[in-house]
Amino acid sequence: MFGFMAQAADYRGYITALDCLLSILTAACVMPSYIRPFFPVGGSIFPRVLKALVSVKNIETAAKDAVAERLALMKKGESGGKEDILNNLFEIILTKGEKVDFGLTEITVGIYIAL
Repeated sequence: MFGFMAQAADYRGYITALDCLLSILTAACVMPSYIRPFFPVGGSIFPRVLKALVSVKNIETAAKDAVAERLALMKKGESGGKEDILNNLFEIILTKGEKVDFGLTEITVGIYIAL
């Protein structure tokens, strides 16, 4: 899909966004649950944080697109000959997905985390 290290580039500002949001997300994880709904509103008034939040949304979209693209290829019978994490996750769905309650949502979340 894209390579941060191969191209020595920050694709769509993902690395910069995560660098900006890391401390904010850490604080959000440890704050009381009743304050969390108000937390993003406060952070979004700062342009740098708002831009980072948009980049994080782009990461979510990229994860969904990657899963949908691979699913379409697999339905056509073309996995592209790739042996990667995404293929392995689809294999789990095929072999024991229902048994262990593992589906497309779990794959999408896994790819989102990987990105």
